[in-house]
Formats: sequence, C-alpha cells, structure tokens
Amino acid sequence: MSWPGRSGGGYSATNGSRGYPAPSAGPSSSSGSNARVVAPRPGAAPTSSSHGSGHHGGHGGGGDSTPPSLIVGGCSNTTVAGIIQGAFASNGTNHGKPVYKKEAAAGAVSVLIYFWDERDGPSFSGWWFGPKVGGDQVWAYNSQKSAQSPPPSGWRVPWDGPVDETLRISLGGSGGRGVPRSDAQGARSMPGSGAAAAPRSRAVEDDRRRRDDERRQVEEQRRREDERRRQEDDRRRRQQEEEERRRREDEERRRRDEERRRREEEDRRRREEEHRRREAEAKRRREEEEVRKREQAAALVVRKVIQRVRIATPE
Repeated sequence: MSWPGRSGGGYSATNGSRGYPAPSAGPSSSSGSNARVVAPRPGAAPTSSSHGSGHHGGHGGGGDSTPPSLIVGGCSNTTVAGIIQGAFASNGTNHGKPVYKKEAAAGAVSVLIYFWDERDGPSFSGWWFGPKVGGDQVWAYNSQKSAQSPPPSGWRVPWDGPVDETLRISLGGSGGRGVPRSDAQGARSMPGSGAAAAPRSRAVEDDRRRRDDERRQVEEQRRREDERRRQEDDRRRRQQEEEERRRREDEERRRRDEERRRREEEDRRRREEEHRRREAEAKRRREEEEVRKREQAAALVVRKVIQRVRIATPE
C-alpha cells in the first residue's frame, strides 16, 4: 500500500542512527525483494518527510529499559502475512513511541512497526507496518493513537480496508536489542525534505476529497436508509389499513348476523305468543260454548217443569 508523504520525522534507530530514505512510488522494498505486493493509495506521492529532525531519542546506552520483543501472527491476506509475520525487536523510537523491526535473514524485506503523529493530519496518525518509517508504502494501519506500543488487534489490511480480526500482535519476551541514543551521534535527514509542501498539499487535497467521498457515501446510504424506512412505513401503513378494513368488515358482518338472529328470535317469539293467544282464545270460546249449552239445557228443563206444573194444575 502507498500513501502521501509525511513530514517531520524524529526516528532514531540502533544501526548507527541511520536515516531511512523515502521509498520510491513503486512497489519495491528496502531490500529490493519482489515478495511484497503493494497498491497505491489515492493521491499518493513520494514522501518528503525529514526523519532524524527533532529526535525523540532512543533508549539509554545502558539498555536498562529495552521494550519487550513482539510476535506478529495471523492476517487473512496471505501475501501480507508472508511479509509481516514473525518476531520483532525494538529498533528505536519515532514521534515518542517505540519502533520495532522484524528479525529476518540478511537480504529479506525490511518490515517495521512504527507510530506517526498528527502532523500530517488525524487520518494519517496511528501505528503502521511499512518497510521504512514515514515511507509512502505501508501494509497495515491501526488508528489507536493513545496506545504506547503497537496494539494487539484492530489492524486494517490494507490500511484503508476493513479491520482484519485475525491479525494479532503479542509479547515475545524482554530480549529485544538495545537501542543507543541517536541525538549524541546525529542522524541523516531524508532526501526531498525541501519539497515537502507540494506533497503535503496534495495529501491534504486527497484527504479532503476522500472525506467528501465518504460524506457523500454516508449521505447516499442515509438517503437509501430513509427511503427504505419510508417504504417500510408505507407498507406497514397499508397493512394496518387493510387490517382495519378487514376488522370493520368483520364487525359489520357480526353486527348484521346479530341483527338477523335478533329479528329471527323476535319473529319466533311473536309467532309463539300469537299461537298461545289463539289457543287461549279457542279454549275460552269452547268454555263459553259449554257454559251456554249448559244454561240452555237448564232453561229447557225449567220450561218443561213449568209446563208440567201448568198441565197438572188447571186454572
């Protein structure tokens, strides 16, 4: 991976305070090996940072506080994994925090873990894997600026990609190499430091464009999310309206059924009452007819008796 040049170094190393020159824009490493595969970061420009100026000093000559060595393992990118996996020993400091270098055979790709502060912008600050401190080519990035040593997790591979959860850094013991102070010996500045303004301007412009693109992507995602929520709300509203319509229809159907059953019950009761009334009326008529017949029979008997009496008693 490549990224814009960074200025204002401060790296001190154990190898005679040798300054690391800025790498070329191509994918070559400090050892000339072709095993490393890098991709240019948008707006990348050859670094014009000046390492060795404003030294942050390595460990004391006595080596009584040498940081422990580190072990790098994992990484889902097989190409990058083959480069960065292994043991790393303390190799100086940069911007106030330790630098670690991979322990490898002579001629192998130089792999460093170093910290870069916010002098080139907050988006460039953090921990990096690269062949050179402040170089324009990197393999991985971690944004944990507050960490005083390389964070054990949270590394992005590539630097602007997603977090690779498999990449891990662990302590490997306290047998790291001692680092002599470089401020007593001086350090060579990286070439191209006088031309730092233009690359930094391009880096700032590229960073601004990147942020604009990210903001547009976020706005587009938010718009799509709002549209999705609106469609979901419309769908729920239509569903609720349909459910309400069905509920009203069911209620109306139940009301009609209840009204029909009520009318049928009333008609049944009226018919039964009418039937009972008619039966009572017929019974009353029969009883009246019986009474009338008995009265007529009694009156006939009386008349017959009277007639007999009159016949038996002449005037």
